[in-house]
Amino acid sequence: MSASMSAPASPLQVGAAGLPPQSRAGGRMALAAVLLGFFTIMVDAMIVNVALPSIGRGFGSGMTGLQWVVDGYTLTFAAFLLSAGAISDRVGARQAFAGGLALFVAASAACGPAPDLGVLVAARLVQGVGAAMVVPSSLALLRETFPDPAAWTGQVAAVAALGGLTYAAIEAGADGFGAARVLIALAVAVVAAVVYLVAQARGRYPMTPLPLLRSRTMSLSVAIGFALNIGFYGMIFLLGLYLQQVHGLSALATGVAFLPMTALTSFMGSVAARLTTRFGARIPVIAGQCLMVLGLLAMVTVSAGAPVWLSVVLMVPVGAGGAMAVTALTALLLENVPAERAGVAGGVLNAARQLGGALAVAAFGALVADRAGFVSGLQTSLLIAAAAVAASVVATALLTPARRRPAPARTP
Repeated sequence: MSASMSAPASPLQVGAAGLPPQSRAGGRMALAAVLLGFFTIMVDAMIVNVALPSIGRGFGSGMTGLQWVVDGYTLTFAAFLLSAGAISDRVGARQAFAGGLALFVAASAACGPAPDLGVLVAARLVQGVGAAMVVPSSLALLRETFPDPAAWTGQVAAVAALGGLTYAAIEAGADGFGAARVLIALAVAVVAAVVYLVAQARGRYPMTPLPLLRSRTMSLSVAIGFALNIGFYGMIFLLGLYLQQVHGLSALATGVAFLPMTALTSFMGSVAARLTTRFGARIPVIAGQCLMVLGLLAMVTVSAGAPVWLSVVLMVPVGAGGAMAVTALTALLLENVPAERAGVAGGVLNAARQLGGALAVAAFGALVADRAGFVSGLQTSLLIAAAAVAASVVATALLTPARRRPAPARTP
């Protein structure tokens, strides 16, 4: 019997083919809508990173302002992922998806004619809220919601904690960690984090049940996802600046340089699904992490005078490895948490990933803020990213393998 017949189907392989004939057309339309939503969000993220130098010149902004353009979006995206599933349950997945996508598109339209950096950052914050509604509703990672006032306490505390931490990381690059506003932001983050944990522990229907976080699979998956986005989004942020500031490429040429990585990244999701079905999730997660580490370390050795095509080639293993690892990691997590907790687990994992990307932009932006020391700051940042992903390999080795369920009996 072939492996595809004997192995259980991965959640990533469930699609319209398993629906009754009368439902397949609707399933395909839903899948097309999901893909369109993800495509819109991912393209926007790539465009903004590529356009950062042009944005800086247009508004006369320094590195701190550019970091807020990226992290303003990532901050609200990460924070509202924690409760977007509950909102989707309340209003319905279709309505949540449509509303989130409409909000995202409207905020995107406001970004283009923004008269100053403040308006642009405000629009990016709204974009993040829209994206946070699209992702969990499109994946049907939903959980039951209850009108409990403590779900609101947790949401406000989550936004305050992530906001304070991100603000402190960005502003410390300009003023140092001893600055008063940086210390205040860190204090706000700590207090808000404590309030969030208390709300989750005492609330009747918490957004993030603490027993779920005590699960070894859940906690390790969160740490791995956090590290993977440090490597992936940190690399995108750095290379977008490097290709334009060091090599003098235009924003359009920089976007073209990202195309090979982007094309292969979209393909690696299906590869990861096949590998997960045949060998289990840990092998593709580790393989993807190793590809990322090799690509990041290779980038460190590239000199400023090296041809552009070399950087383009070295981006490919980072992007492809990241896509493989994240896809398989999601499958592993979903196979090891109770079905009724799948929405919460997916939301926590995605929130951790977005937080990793936000902090990478904050920390790496501070390291490359000095134009004279840009290349050395770039190399240091890539080494940090490689170390974070390498550490996640160890965490992956500790993950409990997904429990294999026997294949259903075949009918004659």
